[in-house]
Amino acid sequence: MVLLRQVLVALLAFAPGVAAFNPSTRSGWARPMTMSATAEKTTIDPRLAEIRGAQQKLMAPLTKAAPAGSSQERFVNIVGDFMAEYAESAYTAGLSVDQYVGIIGGLLSNVGKNLKSPHKFEAFHQAIRGPDFDFYQFGNDFVDTLMITEESTTEGADKLAKIDDLVAKGDNVILLANHQTEADPQILRLILENAGKDALAQKVIYVAGHKVTTDPLAIPFSMGCNLLCIHSKKHIANPPEETAEKQAQNMATMSKLQDLLKGGGQCVWVAPSGGRDRPVVEEDGSKEFQISSFDTKSVEMFRLIAQKAGKEAKKSGAEQTPTTHFFPLAMLTRKLVPPPDTTDSTVGEKRSAKRGTVGLAFGPEVTADSSKAVLSEDASKDEQRAAFATAAEISVKEMYAKLLKIETDKESSETTSGVVTEAKGLSKVEVDAYIAKVKADVDAVAKARVLAWPYTRPLLPFGCGTALAVVLQLWGTGTGYAAGMLAGGGPAAPLKGGRDSSMAEPP
Repeated sequence: MVLLRQVLVALLAFAPGVAAFNPSTRSGWARPMTMSATAEKTTIDPRLAEIRGAQQKLMAPLTKAAPAGSSQERFVNIVGDFMAEYAESAYTAGLSVDQYVGIIGGLLSNVGKNLKSPHKFEAFHQAIRGPDFDFYQFGNDFVDTLMITEESTTEGADKLAKIDDLVAKGDNVILLANHQTEADPQILRLILENAGKDALAQKVIYVAGHKVTTDPLAIPFSMGCNLLCIHSKKHIANPPEETAEKQAQNMATMSKLQDLLKGGGQCVWVAPSGGRDRPVVEEDGSKEFQISSFDTKSVEMFRLIAQKAGKEAKKSGAEQTPTTHFFPLAMLTRKLVPPPDTTDSTVGEKRSAKRGTVGLAFGPEVTADSSKAVLSEDASKDEQRAAFATAAEISVKEMYAKLLKIETDKESSETTSGVVTEAKGLSKVEVDAYIAKVKADVDAVAKARVLAWPYTRPLLPFGCGTALAVVLQLWGTGTGYAAGMLAGGGPAAPLKGGRDSSMAEPP
C-alpha cells in the first residue's frame, strides 16, 4: 500500500494538467460507435496518435521516477500497460482524446482525494450522483469504453420484464448471480439501460466487502454504486480495537437490509459463491472460467431476512405487504478486466483493458415449489434444505453454458467473415466439452450435495436479530461484491473452479 500511495501521489503531483472528468456536466455525449478491427494502416490515425500521446504524457512522470530494476518499476510497468491498453480500447470505441483524458483524469483525481481523506461508507451507501461529480455515470462511462455492446448478448427478456414490473409495483427482487469481474456492477447497469430499464439500473443494490470500500483505487467506483457494506470475519479482529465497531456495522447492515425489504421496491444483487469465478486449466491445456458453487447458508440467510421483513411489514399495518422474489442471473463477463488465474490480494496484479463482449441471462424465478424439482425421491433432509440454493445454481450454470455457445457461434461466424473481435473466448470444441461438464455438475449438485444445517431453527425462537448475530459470528463473511460475505463458505467444496475470497478491486 505504501508503494501504491507513492506511485499515485507521484502521478498526481507531476500531471497537474489532467482535468477531472465530471459526468455531471457532460451533456449530449452519444454512446461511442464501435469501430471494426482492420489491417494496420501505414499512416497512424491522428486521433490514435493523440490518445497515445496523452497516455505517454500521463505515464512519463511515473516512468522517470521509478528506479531501474526496482519493485516500483515493475508496478509502474503494470500501470503503464493497463493505461496503454485502455488508450487503444478508447480509440477503437471511438472516444476522442479529451474523452480519454477526461475519464482517466476523473479516476486519478478521485483516487488522489481518497488517498488524502478516504470516503467513509455507511452500512447502506447510496450512489453519489453530484453535485460536484457523478460517480455513477463515471463508472458506467469507464466500463462502456471496454464493452462491445452491439455484439453482446442478453437472454431472458421476459424474465427481466417481470423483474422490472415486480420492483415497480413494490415487491422485492434478489438476483442470485455468479461473479466474474470487478466491473460486474457497471456491466449490469449498462445492460439494463440498453434494455430501457434505467430506473431499475439505478435501483440495484450490491452487497460489498470492506476492501472495495477502503482501497483507494476501488473507492471511486464503489461511490457510484448502491452498497450494503459488510466486514469479513477474516479481518474483523484486525486491529482488535476496531472489532466491536465492525461487528456493530455488520448488524446495522443486516438491520438495514431488513428495513429495505420491509419497505419494498428493492432489487439486490448478490453472489452466493462468495467471490469471483476463476479459470481452470484442463489436461488438454484448454482454459475457461468455471461457475463457483453457491453457498447454501448465504442463500438461506437472505430468505430468512426476506421472510422476517414480510412479517414485520404485515404487523406494521402497511397497505401493501411486499413479497421478496429470487431470480437467478448468469453473467459471462470475464473478458472485461478479468481476474488473474490465481487469487492474490497483493498490490501489483496485472490487468487487461481489452475490449470484449459480455453475456447476461435472466432465469425464471426460483420458489420453494420449483426447487423441489432438483430433489430425488430419497433426498435427505439436508438435501431438501439445500434445494433452493441448488436450483438457483443449476439454473445459472445452464444459462451460462448457453451464453458460451452463443458467444462461440458468433465468433465462429465473425472469423469466417474475416472480422476479428478484440477478446476471444472458447472454440466450439471447448464449449461443447464445457457444456458436457455443466451437465455432469448439474447431476452431481442435484443428487449428492449435502450441507450442514445447524443454525436457523434453534435460533428462531430468540428472534431474527439474534439468529443473524450468532450466524455472523459462527461463520463470518466473505469479501467482494458477494453474498458469501454473509456466510463465508460451507463444508461443501466447489464443484469446479476455485472461489475467490479476495477483494473485487477495480482496474
